[in-house]
Amino acid sequence: MTGDDVLLESRTMRAALAGRIEALERVKPLSGLTLPNGLHLLTEAVADYFAVPIRAVHSLVLDHREELVAYGYQVLTGPRLTAFKNASGIQSRARQLALFNRRTVLCAAMLLRESDIARQVRSRLLDLEAGARFLPVDNPLRPQPGGVDPDPVEVASTALRAVIGSTVVPLLNALLEQAGTQEVTLGEVRCRLEQLELMIVDEDGSAPLPRRFHLVHGVEPADPGDGDQP
Repeated sequence: MTGDDVLLESRTMRAALAGRIEALERVKPLSGLTLPNGLHLLTEAVADYFAVPIRAVHSLVLDHREELVAYGYQVLTGPRLTAFKNASGIQSRARQLALFNRRTVLCAAMLLRESDIARQVRSRLLDLEAGARFLPVDNPLRPQPGGVDPDPVEVASTALRAVIGSTVVPLLNALLEQAGTQEVTLGEVRCRLEQLELMIVDEDGSAPLPRRFHLVHGVEPADPGDGDQP
């Protein structure tokens, strides 16, 4: 299956490229009604853009109305139609008008099979997507002036400091602010942790096993005579 076929068949793929409206103008200029909320095309203008009969656009709307509405397709009637006519200066006695914005025109381009213009738009979309996937990235190991290669360890250290400074430190600061209302602050907890030392104390002073673990300065060791004997 070609990329063109994927666009024609996959609504998920069309949704992923729905914002690439610049592909339309790169194939053919759009001619419509420019209003404060953007460019709008009537059904006749959409058919003219794709060089297809008006009935082809009507059929497209009939088959994919839900998807087109999701991208801004609308049919104006009543007071909304009157307001649109006044704002655009359009002279029409129609009781309803269908409007396509740029996103719905792009969606139509990804659905129309019998239009050479639509095929060109789909090709342009795929080219734009392929270009976005392979944009060059900055190389932190770029050779230094004089032909001396950078030290990878220094590069890694610089990157690590940047990450800590931009993420870890702000997070700790936020936690410290939240802990200000608590009985024990994070500073006190950190101080206590630094005072605790983990030591291994032999039961009889010579045998390696069994052993007990005591937190020096934190818990006093129990008297050997206390408690039950194993």
